[in-house]
Amino acid sequence: MNVLTKTMRVTKFDIYRIFVVILLFCSVTDGFGQGQITRPSKSNSHNKPPKRTQTQQSDNQNQHYLDSIANLPREEEYINNLLVRWSPDVTNEQKTAITTIVNNLIDIEGGTFIMGSDKHDHYWEYAGKRYYIDEPTHSERVNSFKLSKYELTQKIWETIMGNNPSRYWGDDFPVTNVSWNDCQSFINKIQQLSDIEFRLPTEVEWEYVARKNLPKYSEYLPYIRKTEWVSYNTDKMPHSVGTKECNSFGVYDIIGNVSEWTSDHASLDYNHPRTLKNYIARGNAYNSWSPEYMRYDFNAYDKKDSLGFRVAL
Repeated sequence: MNVLTKTMRVTKFDIYRIFVVILLFCSVTDGFGQGQITRPSKSNSHNKPPKRTQTQQSDNQNQHYLDSIANLPREEEYINNLLVRWSPDVTNEQKTAITTIVNNLIDIEGGTFIMGSDKHDHYWEYAGKRYYIDEPTHSERVNSFKLSKYELTQKIWETIMGNNPSRYWGDDFPVTNVSWNDCQSFINKIQQLSDIEFRLPTEVEWEYVARKNLPKYSEYLPYIRKTEWVSYNTDKMPHSVGTKECNSFGVYDIIGNVSEWTSDHASLDYNHPRTLKNYIARGNAYNSWSPEYMRYDFNAYDKKDSLGFRVAL
């Protein structure tokens, strides 16, 4: 009897130990394999790249589509003596908009002119020193090029880009609230659709056109009233492009309506190289006025209600 009782006690104790072990195992695995046990990533263990996000997949699909379009034949035609190679996915509306831009290009004959001012009108402070941003006067040579006689309109921008960022809406109003980078996106889109490599004019080109046959100072204000929308002859909003008289090159609104981006980086003044991060914008607008055509610098992401652009080639 004693031997049997002792044997039974040993058996119960063994069962109890087994039960405890099972409970501990369950708590670790959270129910037999359903726990949070860390294992090596399958993709990492086999040196596979991580899965792409939806945005990355979309970008990859878009690039694949663009690559496939690029390999398709393009319809070619000459517009205003310029070869245009239409992308297979260009719409009729986009064709019309791009054709309008091309037909609005005029030839600017190159030449030499005196750029800048010595009137000490505009300056900025940098590192504790004053720099007059449009000084000194100096000679510049411009090669012949093509320039749009109009500032880019909202209708054309919206047709190409699918949006209208401007504050004051009007099909023939200049597009505004576009950054320097936005301008580059527009130009790249045009190239994708038509194979035309438009660009922004350089600052030297812009001032060369703006200074063309300007009258002497005593006759300057009457000239501005006839040719430009500036703060003293507007209702403080932009107007349709080309509604004033053009200048001697046949270019409209070059000094007024809205200021215009150029392709050039800023400099402390004309004695210093163009090594600053910002980009130059030129010209007066519907809300400003200066006889020196104004010279601004903005970050590539900056947007203004009074800042637009025109294209060159």
